[in-house]
Amino acid sequence: MARTLLLALLLAAPPAAGEKVEFSGGVKAGQTWSRLLPRVLMFCLQPRSESGWDIVIARTCDEDDSDFVSIATPLYRGPNSRMLSAWHFLPDAKLFSNTREFRFVLNEVDEERIALMLRMNSEAGEVLEMVDELGQGRGKFHVLDAQILPGEKTWDTKFVSLRFRVELVIPDEPKRRPGRASSAGGAAAPERCRPAGAAAGEPRTQPNGSVRRPSSSLRR
Repeated sequence: MARTLLLALLLAAPPAAGEKVEFSGGVKAGQTWSRLLPRVLMFCLQPRSESGWDIVIARTCDEDDSDFVSIATPLYRGPNSRMLSAWHFLPDAKLFSNTREFRFVLNEVDEERIALMLRMNSEAGEVLEMVDELGQGRGKFHVLDAQILPGEKTWDTKFVSLRFRVELVIPDEPKRRPGRASSAGGAAAPERCRPAGAAAGEPRTQPNGSVRRPSSSLRR
């Protein structure tokens, strides 16, 4: 109960000041959708076969890249608002609304700090406090239309297509509480995250709203 209350307070916290980004798009089952963002970031819908997508913000849409959404959007076990599963849109499913809220960190250092706390089995309250400090990016994913094919079982439901609108707030600089060690601040992508041949601050990009075929499985 206490963990649920802390999570509700976390999502209700006012967002940090920053750049607002809005865009819309559509995607067919099994496809990846991507959009270039400020601060050397990418917004991605990473598919899970035809059963749905994960909302991801990372340096690229490669599956082995650090996902800045999953680490900063509890709960960490079970269904999560960043997961778009086809069965969520069945008429009798009431798990999520058509507006999904999520948070994200801005760099790999902050992602690793939260991941370390999870690996150490830190108290839920301590983890959420760290997420509140580092996960200052905010997002809303509005489902405008979801076309699905119900299966014999609930879990067998598949997507046909999805139309959506996204609102993001990307902070200019992370605000840190006094006494906390400062991280990289996300000013630029580390060398290991830059595609081959790209100069600093010039990641490989795709046209905004482009669609490409996915790899075989998801990292998360």
